Order: sequence, then structure tokens, then C-alpha cells
Amino acid sequence: MVDGAVLIMRKKTFREKLERDLVLLDGAFGTYAEFLGLSNENFKDNPGCMEYLSVASPDFIRKIHNDYLESGSDAVETNSFGANVIKLAEYGLAKKVYELNLSAAKIARSAADQFSSETHLKYVVGAMGPTGKLPSSTDPVLGNITTSELVKVFYEQAIGLIDGGVDALLVETGQDVLEMKCAVIGIKEAIKERRRDIVIMTESTLSNNGRMLLGTEISVCMTVFAYMGVDVIGINCSTGPVEMERTIANLSKNCPTFFSAVPNAGLPIESAGKTIYPLSPSEMARILSGFVNKYSLDVIGGCCGTTPAHIKAIRETLGKCKKRKRPGNRHYASFYKSFDLKEIKRPLKIGERINTQGSKHTKDLLKAENYDGIVELGKLEEKQGAGILDVCSVLTERRTEKKDSLVITKRLSESVEIPLMIDSTDYAVIESSVENYPGTAFINSVNLEDGGEKARKVYALSKKHGSFVVNLAIDERGMAKTFERKIDIAKRLYDIAVNEYKLESHRLLFDLLTFTLGTGEKEYADAAINTFSAIRMFKKLFPETLTVLGVSNISFGLQKEARKIINMVFLYHAVKAGLDTAIVNPSEYIEYKDIDKKECKLAEDLIFNSRQDALERIIEHFSNKKPLGKDASNAKVQKMFGIKETLQNCIFERDKIKVTEFVDKALEKYSPQEIINDILIDAMKTVGEKLDSGEMVLPYVLQSAEVMRKAMEHLNKFFPHDASKQKGTVLLATVFGDVHDIGKNLVKMILQNNGFSVIDLGKQVSVARIIEEAKRNKVDVIGLSALLVSTARYMKECVNEMHKGGLNFPLIIGGAPINERFAGEISYVNGENLYAGGVFYAKDAFKGLSLVQSLTNAEKKKEILELYHKGIE
Repeated sequence: MVDGAVLIMRKKTFREKLERDLVLLDGAFGTYAEFLGLSNENFKDNPGCMEYLSVASPDFIRKIHNDYLESGSDAVETNSFGANVIKLAEYGLAKKVYELNLSAAKIARSAADQFSSETHLKYVVGAMGPTGKLPSSTDPVLGNITTSELVKVFYEQAIGLIDGGVDALLVETGQDVLEMKCAVIGIKEAIKERRRDIVIMTESTLSNNGRMLLGTEISVCMTVFAYMGVDVIGINCSTGPVEMERTIANLSKNCPTFFSAVPNAGLPIESAGKTIYPLSPSEMARILSGFVNKYSLDVIGGCCGTTPAHIKAIRETLGKCKKRKRPGNRHYASFYKSFDLKEIKRPLKIGERINTQGSKHTKDLLKAENYDGIVELGKLEEKQGAGILDVCSVLTERRTEKKDSLVITKRLSESVEIPLMIDSTDYAVIESSVENYPGTAFINSVNLEDGGEKARKVYALSKKHGSFVVNLAIDERGMAKTFERKIDIAKRLYDIAVNEYKLESHRLLFDLLTFTLGTGEKEYADAAINTFSAIRMFKKLFPETLTVLGVSNISFGLQKEARKIINMVFLYHAVKAGLDTAIVNPSEYIEYKDIDKKECKLAEDLIFNSRQDALERIIEHFSNKKPLGKDASNAKVQKMFGIKETLQNCIFERDKIKVTEFVDKALEKYSPQEIINDILIDAMKTVGEKLDSGEMVLPYVLQSAEVMRKAMEHLNKFFPHDASKQKGTVLLATVFGDVHDIGKNLVKMILQNNGFSVIDLGKQVSVARIIEEAKRNKVDVIGLSALLVSTARYMKECVNEMHKGGLNFPLIIGGAPINERFAGEISYVNGENLYAGGVFYAKDAFKGLSLVQSLTNAEKKKEILELYHKGIE
């Protein structure tokens, strides 16, 4: 690059471009490379590894960049989508991470600089795709990586890209929000080390139901990534622009940062044996330019199926960019959903039961390592109205708090739709759990007992991960009991958090403390009054902050029935004073209007210290009052629904605790075979339908499958020995050249949980090995997966080779570029002879399960193959 160009590039940064103009990115890389005639010769000694082209065929990569820049792109993405150590290891290139990213960035940089002029600068965006891991998942295969390992993976990739001269780093095609968080953290570490001003961008990929793979809504990405300091938040891939419009409208209205949309050229279809994307350049340009005018997009571009012709048409169609006013971010988020603080109903209830210090039941569950029981308790609190779950896992009997907190955090995060509050005095425990939480964790808590040393560490952690923090009115002298000390300590904490660590004030919850009125000590007689006054004053001073109280502290030491009433009356008046959130047992929550008037007056006399004998009167009143009995919940459920519906409800509710009990009840009325065929399988079919419609998220589906497996294992002992054997054997593989196996792994889980034996050959499996293993293991069905258009051809090769060898294994195929038409076309060898074993398309894991069930049942297999040979299937 000449010196003059250097001066040009320094005049207007990519960040400044974003502030003033629309940024038009380039189009597809892989599909355009195929169009240009990409062959094995281009890859040299690493066939199939697109990222290796940067060193094997740099001129080929340069041409792609040049074509897009010539067509009007403002920026080009580097050839580094899969250039992370996990993906490169699949090709034996794990040690080439820095070299490949550096080369990719340098090629793009050179092209961009060549096409830059004084009035039109061109930029480089470093592309960083997913690793194929799903750290949010508790499944040992899907989630088999730590967040610290992932941070390092993305840090290493970012270093190479930064050194190569990128202007921005884009985490694209995100499938797991926690993996994307790790990527952002790794990028920020690299930026800090290299001391460069690099724009950070994230783009998630959504299914047709508008959620990410594991069920996360785009609102979560907006909330989390904005707090983490991401500059551009958006979506890419998966669908065409029309299918994206609802999400684009949502981003336009609610995204607190710049936002982007990079769609495919429509949804893929099959034509003459090839997968194509149907939107023409003019059609795509018309739609996207309309979106720019309607929604004020900041960044647009093209993904799969788009070409320089699409980019040229978009450039020619675009009018003047109108920048929108970006809204503020006053949200918090769980793994699945984001919640608007402006819309919460006060008090927001924080469930207190998953706390080993306050609940003997939880403590017993944890000591027994009954994590399923703890998860069910969390789900119950959510049903009872909790908006956040407090999680404390410290045990005096063993020093395993860090491990226990991590397990519970991960299990609960994918099992409930509300956020978690990590409750610990140990910073290492807080750090570990927050690092592994996909949403905006609430940290409970910090104080000034040590002068603020721990508070500062927690504020820094919160800044890094986008968390909220509970602040206790405690300093070097101890807990604040008076109004004045409560305010003074809270102000000190506020100053450190907001002015030193730049945390938004609405991410701070202040607990101004209250003390029990159950002792009769004069020192605490005005405890409630002081708390109300402090809340009122603090909200006046800092109206954007939130307030919180551990409500049950006010009645500690009194009878259980008395505590319920005192707690609720106290809570009512605290909310009137300005309390926003309350740590309570949601099952004991009572509206003020529903409290017995006499008991309400007794409680208020004590709370407001209006009678000297208030405590004695409370004790006397409740001493003769018997607690209300508990209904037998299981009996109630059975009475409402009947045992068939009750057992199916266990599947829907993912209840591993009660399922065997209900199986035993069902055995009184049904045979084991009837329970499996007419109840359990029928329930899982409904689960699949709920996933397809968007009513159920993927982690819930997998949990339902786990419940199904537990029921099946329990039923096995009621079958004769031979009848309880595996139903059939399925061989699964991702085809050669493809390193994407998330979909295959989901199919594996569903099949195993439904009693099938699975032989998993992994990723990048050759046709020869697939056939060899199928013959050796005498499998009943072969299942093949592909995510790339370029690798789907190996499915056809597999059909041809099996036909040539006289084999008749039924073949089920699936993946993003696969459809019914493709299955039909590859069923014919050389366009003439129909493959005898049958080729079937499964659009998802549950369709795959249904096909396997049919193909492993002699009678149903005969029927399905007859349809296939008639050409109906």
C-alpha cells in the first residue's frame, strides 16, 4: 500500500463510517467460489478446507474480494470463517491458526486498499464463525468445552486478523449466545493487547421460528452484547430477507447499537440436481433497499447464494441512508428471553428456595447431588411467579461450592426462562458461574466490608460479562442500621460502580438492609421504618437504580404463620416506599388486599412500632393458629388429567423426578408395550411438533428426551429379557469435507433416548468408510448429514457406491442444503436405476426418528419401501 493510501485510510475509520453512512458488505464466499470453478487443485494438500485457500490459492481469494469491491461493497470479509483451532484441527491444521488468519486479512486488506479512493474508502471485516461447540448445553457431547477454552480459541484467531490489518471483527452465524460471549471477550482481549480501535460486530443465525438453535431470542443478543460493548448487533444466514423482516423490525425498534442484516438469496431449492438460492439480484436489491428505507439499517450484505451481481444491484438501488435514533438498553436477560425493566410489575419476585443456607430441603438435595430435584424446584418457583432465581450452593459439610454452583447454574439456565442470581461470598464461585451463564446474571452481592476490594473485582467482572450487581449497605464498621449509614454506604458503592467502572446505574440493585422485629430489642424496633425511609431517599437520589430486600429477614425468629403475614405486609409498604425487587418464597406470596384485616393490623403495629405490646400480640395471635395443610400434588394432578395425560405431562414438563412413579401407576392399567407406543412415543411426537412450531426450545426437547429415556429404562425390567433389547442399529455420519455435526449429534441423542443403538462415525467421513462400517456392523439404517452445498454431493456418491455393491441399506439424509427434491434426485443412480434400499429426507431430528422407527419395523418398512418404489415417497 502506498504512503498516500495510508493517509487516506487514516482519514475516516470504519467506526466513523458507521456513524454517518450505511455500510454495504460483500456477498457469499463459499457458493460464489463454487460458481468460479473451485476445484481440488485449489486446495493443494488440504482438500475441503476453505480457509487454507488463503495460502494455497491467494490469487483465487483475491479475485473474490476484487469482484465484490468492484461491484460496490464498502467492506469485504476475510476468508477466515472457520479459521479457529477447533475447525482447523479437523484438517490437521491446528498449528496454522495465526498464519491462515494473518494471510486472509492481508489479502483482503490489499484488495480493499487497491479499491480505496480519497472519497470512497474500503474496509476489511475479519470473519469469525462458530466452532461447532454449544457451551450453553449440558449435554456432554454438544457442550464438551469450557468457556475459558473458547475465549482462548477466539483470542488466537482475532490476533491473526488484527495483525493482518482488519478494521472490524465479526462473530457471525452465531448459534449459541454463550459461545458468542466468549468470542467477544476473546476479541476484546486481543484488541487490548494490540492497542487497536477495532469495531466489534456480532450476527446470530435464526431458524424460521425466530430463535437461535438452542431457543434464544434475538432480544437476548441485543441486551447481552450491548452491555458487553459490541458496536454492531445483527443477524445473518439461515433465511432470505423476507423471512428476516420481523426480526429486522425488532432490531430497528429495540437495538441499542448499530444493527445489521445479511440474508441469503432466499431459501434454497433444488434444481437439476443442484441446490440454488432463488432470489435474483434485482429482487434482492428491491427487498433490501426497501428495508433500509423502512428500518434504517446500518449494515447490510449478502450471505449464501449472493454474488457480485447481487451486491451491484443493491448498490445501484440504495438511496441516501437515514440514521435512526438508537434506544437505550434497560433490559436484563435469561438464556432464552430478554425483559424490559420499564415493564416489570413491582415487586419483581426473586425466588429464595434454591439456597442451601436458607432451605434445609435444598441443602439435602445438594448433599445427595440430586441436581434433578434442584432443577424441579427452580421450575416450580418459576411457575409460582418468581421472575429471578437466587442460587446459593455453599455447604459446611464439603468444600465444593464452586463446582456445585457451576452445575446448578448450567442446569437451571437451560431449564427455566427467567434469569439467575448467583449468590455467594466467594469471588471464585461468582466468577465461574457468571462466566458460564448465557444471559445477564445477577450477582449477589458486594459490600464495603473490606474497603471495596472485592466490590471492585465484581464490578469489573460485571462489566466484562454484562451482569447486574446487588450492593449491600455494609462497610468497614459493619451492617448499616440507621437511615444515615444506609444512604452513605450505598452512595459510596454507587460512586465506585458508576464512576470508576462505568456501569449503568440500572444494573445496580441496592439492598439497604432490614433486621428482625422478632427479638423485641429496642435497637431494632424502628428497623422497618428506617428501611422504608432509606429506600425512599435513595430512589429520590438515584432513580435509575433498583432496590432489593431479603424480605423474610424482618420476621426471623417468629412462628411460620406469623412470618408469612408480617413478610407480606412489610413487602407491601416497602414497595410503596420504592422497592423494586424482593427475595421471597413465591409460593407464600399474598396480595395485601387478600390478607386478613385483623392480622394485617397486628403486623402493621409491629412494623411501624406503633404499640409497645405489638410483638406480644402477634405471638399470642398466631400461637393457636394451625398451619394450613398441603394438598397431595401428585394426587391432584392425576385426578385432573388421568394417568395417561399425567405421564405425558411428565414428558412435556421434563420432570425426571416423578416420571418413574407415574410409570408404575400407568402399569396398573396398561402393558409396558402400550405405555411405550400409546403414551410415551405419542408424547415425544407432540414434543417434536412443539419444537417445529416454536412452542418449545431445543434444550427443553432434549430434556424431554432424557425423561423419555428414564421411563424406558424403568420399563425395561417389566419386559421379557429378549424384548428389552435395542430396537435397531443406526449408523450416523457427517459426510467428507464437512466439519459441522451439531445436527447429527442431536439426532443421535433423540435416537438413543428412544431405544436405538447408534454407531456415530463423526465428521468428515469418507463414503468408503461409511459403507465398510455399515456392512461390518450390519446396521438397519444409515443416516448422513451435511451443512454445506459443496459437501452434499457425497450423499449422491454414497447412493451410487451402495447400488454398485448390491447393498440395500435404507439411507436417511438431512441438513441445511438438503430437501425432499434432492433426496428424490439422488435416489436414481445415473438418472435411471432406483436405489433399492430407499433414500429418505428428514427435515429434523423427529422426522428422522419417525423414519427410523418405520424402517426398523418389518411391516412398516415394507409399506414405506413400496411407496418409495412407486415414486410416492
